[in-house]
Amino acid sequence: MIRSTLALALCASLAGLPVVAAADDIDIFTGASAGNNINPRILIVLDNTSNWARQSQQWPGGLQQGQSEARAISNLLTTLDSTVSLGLMEFVTGGNANDDGGFIRSAIRPLDNSAKTSFTSQLSTIYNGINSPNEKRNSHTPYGDLMYDVYNYFAGADAYSPGGVIASIADAAGYTTPYSTFRSPLTAANTCGKSFVIFIGNPNASGPASDSSANTALLNHLNGSTVSQLGLPNFTTQNATTTSNLGVTNACYANPADAAGEADAYAAQCSTFTEGCSIGAATANVNPIACPAGSRSYTVTQSVYHPATTSPGQPVPGTVTTATGTTTGYYATAADVPTGDHGGLTCPATQTTTNGTSTTTTTYSCAYTVGAAVGTATTATDTATAAQDPDGKGAGCYTGVGTAAGNWNPATTTDFGGLSCPTNSSCTYSGELSSNAGGCKGNGYRQVTVKQTATAKRQYTITQTISPTSISNTTTPPYTTTTNLGMTSQCYATPPASTSDYAASCTGTNISCTYNNTPTSTTLASCPAGTSAYNIVGTNTVLTDVPTGTTSTDTGPRNADEWSRLLHDKGVPVPGSTTVRSPVTTYTIDVYNAQPNATHTALLMSMAKAGGGKYFAAKNEQAILDALRQIIIEIQAVNTTFASTSLPVNATNRSQNENQVFIGMFRPDPDAKPRWFGNLKRYQLIASGANIELGDVNGKIAVNTLTGFVTPCAASYWTSDSGTYWSGLGINPDPAGACAPDGVSVYSDLPDGPQVEKGGAAEILRQGNVAGTWSGNQAVNRNMLTLSGTTLATFNTASTGLAANLVNFIQGADVNNEKGTGATTTTRPSIHGDVIHSRPLPVNYGGTTGVRVFYGANDGALHAVNANTGVEAWSFVAPEFFGRLQRLMDNSPLVSYPNLSSAISPAPARKDYFFDGSIGLYQNADNSKVWIFPAMRRGGRMLYGLDVTHPDQPAYKWKAGCPNLTDDVGCTAGMSGVGQTWSTPNVAFIKGYSTTTPVLVVGGGYDACEDADTASPSCGSGKGGFVYVLDANTGAVIRSFATDRGVAADVALVDVDNDGYPDYAYAADLGGGIYRVDFVGSYAGRTPLASESWSARKVAYTAGAGRKFLFAPALLAIQGKVYVALGSGDREHPLQSQYPYADVTNRFYVYLDDLTAATGTPATDMDAMTDYTTNTNCAAAKVLPNSGTKGWFMDLNQYGQGEQVVTSALIASGMITFSTNRPIPPDAASCSTSLGEARGYWVNLLNGSGAINVPGLCGGARSSIFVGGGLPPSPVKASSVPIGGKAVSVVLGAVQKGGAASAGASVSISPQRIRPAIAQKRKRVYTYTAGD
Repeated sequence: MIRSTLALALCASLAGLPVVAAADDIDIFTGASAGNNINPRILIVLDNTSNWARQSQQWPGGLQQGQSEARAISNLLTTLDSTVSLGLMEFVTGGNANDDGGFIRSAIRPLDNSAKTSFTSQLSTIYNGINSPNEKRNSHTPYGDLMYDVYNYFAGADAYSPGGVIASIADAAGYTTPYSTFRSPLTAANTCGKSFVIFIGNPNASGPASDSSANTALLNHLNGSTVSQLGLPNFTTQNATTTSNLGVTNACYANPADAAGEADAYAAQCSTFTEGCSIGAATANVNPIACPAGSRSYTVTQSVYHPATTSPGQPVPGTVTTATGTTTGYYATAADVPTGDHGGLTCPATQTTTNGTSTTTTTYSCAYTVGAAVGTATTATDTATAAQDPDGKGAGCYTGVGTAAGNWNPATTTDFGGLSCPTNSSCTYSGELSSNAGGCKGNGYRQVTVKQTATAKRQYTITQTISPTSISNTTTPPYTTTTNLGMTSQCYATPPASTSDYAASCTGTNISCTYNNTPTSTTLASCPAGTSAYNIVGTNTVLTDVPTGTTSTDTGPRNADEWSRLLHDKGVPVPGSTTVRSPVTTYTIDVYNAQPNATHTALLMSMAKAGGGKYFAAKNEQAILDALRQIIIEIQAVNTTFASTSLPVNATNRSQNENQVFIGMFRPDPDAKPRWFGNLKRYQLIASGANIELGDVNGKIAVNTLTGFVTPCAASYWTSDSGTYWSGLGINPDPAGACAPDGVSVYSDLPDGPQVEKGGAAEILRQGNVAGTWSGNQAVNRNMLTLSGTTLATFNTASTGLAANLVNFIQGADVNNEKGTGATTTTRPSIHGDVIHSRPLPVNYGGTTGVRVFYGANDGALHAVNANTGVEAWSFVAPEFFGRLQRLMDNSPLVSYPNLSSAISPAPARKDYFFDGSIGLYQNADNSKVWIFPAMRRGGRMLYGLDVTHPDQPAYKWKAGCPNLTDDVGCTAGMSGVGQTWSTPNVAFIKGYSTTTPVLVVGGGYDACEDADTASPSCGSGKGGFVYVLDANTGAVIRSFATDRGVAADVALVDVDNDGYPDYAYAADLGGGIYRVDFVGSYAGRTPLASESWSARKVAYTAGAGRKFLFAPALLAIQGKVYVALGSGDREHPLQSQYPYADVTNRFYVYLDDLTAATGTPATDMDAMTDYTTNTNCAAAKVLPNSGTKGWFMDLNQYGQGEQVVTSALIASGMITFSTNRPIPPDAASCSTSLGEARGYWVNLLNGSGAINVPGLCGGARSSIFVGGGLPPSPVKASSVPIGGKAVSVVLGAVQKGGAASAGASVSISPQRIRPAIAQKRKRVYTYTAGD
């Protein structure tokens, strides 16, 4: 038996910033609603070994390398202010050879005017004394003890080399005991700020020195275990000579030596090249060449003498010409082109001309040749199940594939499962026997899956050669024709009698030339024969490190990168605390010119990667300054935009089928980069005493009620131990787990806990898209598809036109070497993108097929996953997304969060989305038709129809909408008014249209005009202001109904007579209006209407005040009335700095729509209904179907300013549940980002009385707070879920209601048992609630 599929949507906590441009609900993650910002703490570590003054570097600008470093830092200071705290550390320069730690040259402090003056003075001292013994250390000093003192400084620990500090250049403020104990810049009051190191390194000629065993021992001690050495990238060092063309000589010369004098004009430019300038290769002149004074060039004229014909009727061959065309047919090869296909070219007909008594007849003979093919021969594949029953064993059943009896034989069969070869294609067929006998009778019989490979035929170029022959009835008199061939190639003082110009055109029978004709010129277009212009070339000869793409274990050891990893991954202890550790991010700048060192470069690259920062190379002073500026910009963006390191599990959407719970997750990149980690994870519901909880694969409670997220020790389904996969990848924040079982690394995927990137479907993809325990196999193994014409084709360069490396990246290859192993054809850590708004859709096929989960991710793809194994069956990338994929690979530009510096280059842009909407579903009773309809939300204006009847073999049905977000080019018929497709397609049969073909009822969507930060956006001509009814089989528009503003919410359907067919639809728009679409006549008769007679009207509205409806209404039909429950709010503007906080008082409404009201009845002003803002009790008047009251509302300002509804509502057991969020003003005492206050409600449907912490429907509290804040999920009810052997009804995504006992803590991803409290006959409601 196939169980009905339950699709439950929950959204998890999203996380706050003020928006400077377009709004988006992800802005809540940006941290602006948190406490006061704390300065970033930045320590510049300057390598002051004598390498900063190596003459062999040929440092440009006449300075020493270290002088440029000091001056670049000084120039940086002028651009900073007291919102940045900056300090400087160098190697100690006193003491003995064993003193090789660091000292504080300038303590980290806010850069007010006094601090900048002091800092600048220190830099001037360095600049002026660059070669002083007090300023530099010997060249071969290892970095390990310097990085150890970086750790000691931040930790407030003892200095490694106090005896080496020269007091006159040290900053005593950096020490508690000069100069033996550092004064940490960290305190318990400022741990909200972030800490950074900018390491400026100068390479030694022989590479960085190895660190001592003592340094390694210190590193192991602080790490808590023996440190594994990181692999360093490999380079080869080569002498590389590069040349640059600076210009071209003005005159022409016979040889390079003669041109040498012209290099003097480029002296200034030549001085910047290590090898100066020289005369390069001959080249064409750029400008016309002037003739010597008194000389000029002349026109050359050709004369052709045509003698008389000697007798009439003599054939005279004419000039042979050619023409080209393209075959009218399509062919597999050139040999297949028939002799009769001339591509539309025809041989000219015989022509006869008469002039007086002379008549000339011209005939033509033509020959044709076949040339190259036009375009590329693309290949597309399609599959189907064989359908014939030759042996009576069942449709498509055979004993094998081949020529034996009973086999499916591709050479002779006509059973291709209904597949037909596309027009203008040649096809081959292959078969594969199923692994099970499902549907077949008889021993050894299995169904055959037929694969069709269609290769597009092509047109070919046809060349026609035309040969004319003329015959005249008279003789032809002689005549001469002349043609100007061009100018002489040299200048002449007097007209020349002859030259060598145009020799080929001036020789032959009856042909002659003259060389002294007009017009004349005083310039030559090109150099005379035997001479040429020459390039002026600048030459640099430098050492170049060429990466090999491989890594080698560092056997030095050189511990600087391991110290960098320790600082980043484990952090440093904050003085005075035994539990708080503050992470430190490391950036590196590799400074060199002519002589880099490959090992030094590799070490600095590894330091930056392990430290979570970036590596920069700088070959001049400006490059140093540019690198410093870019680092500061990134640091300020990180610090002010993301003040929290907590990881909210976003299950913006969560779906439950049988006892399977699927959570789509994402983690915003803390550096505002556009590529985010995401995942799909599976959990279950478990019984725990009297409660129902979210459980992990082991049946343990998966939720932490202190954080509101998944507990660290929980393990989701499909997750396995991956060893140390996540170690040393430089990911921010460090992916070390907080709950590692014995023998399991903290960098394993197991347990995945609250960490988005670990485990789940993402791990399956990373391990080669195969189920089971981690094998280390990381092959890219995906069936990724796209749309080619009207069929699904493999996603590759041929089907997309995209570059190979981009195609490989989107398929999941580590093109950017994220793992640092050089294995760029294996899978990358970031293979799975963020799942923000797309609610996972589980579809139960029953039998051995089981459940498949469909969902969209912002990695560009729609995913289809086997719920049992986690293996991805296929994914689909729509052509509408191709233009946005490059940004994912580049991971740039940054996402345009508020407060990002305008100096960032490239300029930040808003986040890109793809299949980010929820998915509609049509599934008939016997699974012979299963169709899905994914929406794009902010990803686009298109809806797709896909046939997934065979879940591993999807087929394209249709698409409807517009391919472009910003224009109407290419819109499908009747859909130019569609906005961003936010509304989930709601599937139903409408009796007046068809009882066999379903329709989709869907809102017109969201328009970007709504993103304006105002309660009154200018959306008069915006998109999305429609309710569309589409044919679900074809995508054709049946009807559309206009609304005042966009309909981003799902459209709710209601069946008032319980006959299985909806009678009415309710839509809510962004202007606060409610609309009803009538599919039947009067309520009394409820006669089904033909589609052309369907009608729609506004039945209710809010009285302005900026109230928007972004979510579908919950409906309950009874006695000719429909309760319509919904709340206002603008989830896309979730921050305190945005208009809803100050300008809008949002409300929750329960409106009672009268289906018996006469046509033309005015719409109801819902703000004039009964005001139940003050909490009511059980005795408060109820809005009953026969009470004559239109409904009630309550203001959402009882718990503070700015509260708004951020979910749909659910009517359950006589109550309504919904959730809200309100921004929290900055709290200076708080260290973590505030995600706003998330609040859930349970209120009585009839009078708004609170129902929390009471056993009944009224008399309790209206709301309580969700742990963790954020944007809660839309609540959904599931009936008869099998839990512990019992069928249980649960609500997911609602605040805990409680009863006789306390509700306890509420977590937005937790379920709760719900029992009907009232018994009555309910009407069927077709509300398909999106998860956001």
